[in-house]
Amino acid sequence: MSNLKNFLFTSESVSEGHPDKVSDRISDMVVDSYLSGDPFSRVACETLTTTNKVVLAGEVRGPEINKDELIEKVRNCIKDIGYDQEGFTWREATKIESHLHSQSADIAMGVDSSGNKDEGAGDQGIMFGYACNETDVLMPAPIHYSHKILRLMAEDRKSGKLKNIEPDSKSQVTFEYKNGKPFPHLVIDNFYNDPDKIREFVLKQEFKIRGNYPGQRTLSFASENIKKTIQEYIYPFAGKIIKFPINQTEKNYNGAFQYTTSRDRSWIHNDGWNNWAAVLYLTPNAPVTSGTGFYKYEDGTRYSTEVDEDLEEDIGNYCQDITKWTLVDKVGNVFNRMVIFNSKHYHCSLDYFGTNKENGRLFQVFFFSTENKNS
Repeated sequence: MSNLKNFLFTSESVSEGHPDKVSDRISDMVVDSYLSGDPFSRVACETLTTTNKVVLAGEVRGPEINKDELIEKVRNCIKDIGYDQEGFTWREATKIESHLHSQSADIAMGVDSSGNKDEGAGDQGIMFGYACNETDVLMPAPIHYSHKILRLMAEDRKSGKLKNIEPDSKSQVTFEYKNGKPFPHLVIDNFYNDPDKIREFVLKQEFKIRGNYPGQRTLSFASENIKKTIQEYIYPFAGKIIKFPINQTEKNYNGAFQYTTSRDRSWIHNDGWNNWAAVLYLTPNAPVTSGTGFYKYEDGTRYSTEVDEDLEEDIGNYCQDITKWTLVDKVGNVFNRMVIFNSKHYHCSLDYFGTNKENGRLFQVFFFSTENKNS
């Protein structure tokens, strides 16, 4: 395992409305209710949830708690989660039964400390985990962002911002690791709802701006709707977009349509003036090999995949010398696919094709910054 440096790692999370999480939430509430009355309480509570029924069972030793009071707390848990539908609700339609009873004398004898006997355990398990510096909370990135996606969904659902969604959901996040570290790019397929209509619009634009990049660009163009859509994807990882171009007359690199042909030549570069860059491919049936490559620079003793001020002059001299670079990763050119990546990472177009904007490599670029600059 220690020799694995390049791999995919997937983590899954379930929301607070998942049946397992509902049961856990209710069991936790029962434990808290007893411990708040007596910190030395013993509680072994199992919760079953199914269609319009909740059943509590297990053994307890602690203060007397009225059964009706406990059942009302169960309903409050269900209400807070957000269930009020046919089949499961916090209202009377869902029946709640409590079959908690006193802890047996045999278990009590095995658990209690006495004389030279240490305190025992009614149940046992083995847990493992570790801290790492992939995130601010010292958790591995895949599980951290999987949890965060669901937490943000729950907040938006309860506030009314997210419509027509129920409490039960699941998230799955896969990170690609290079040299043992998560490689930060996000691939979104089927970005536009009607990409053919977008392409038709793009081909009518004037491509007359040339700069320090291959091909030609239009004036800056990025609508507020595009910003909102990208925001939804980027928010769990980097927070709110704080800089994003929406001024169509802005002659800048902050969002434009662009095309290249087989006459153009690649050079490896970064776009470090913002936190993030994005490329959206707009050529149907383009060669998949004409996507975006990510590189590290090597001179025999040093390498860099991000902006390094000590290397910048050296790297600038070799931006078109492919022998000085190693391809770290690549994303294929697929129609209506967007790839969002750290703008400080060295990258370039992999292949060029075509003779004009109709049959060449047509794409849209964006550059923006977020409140979390270290993501």
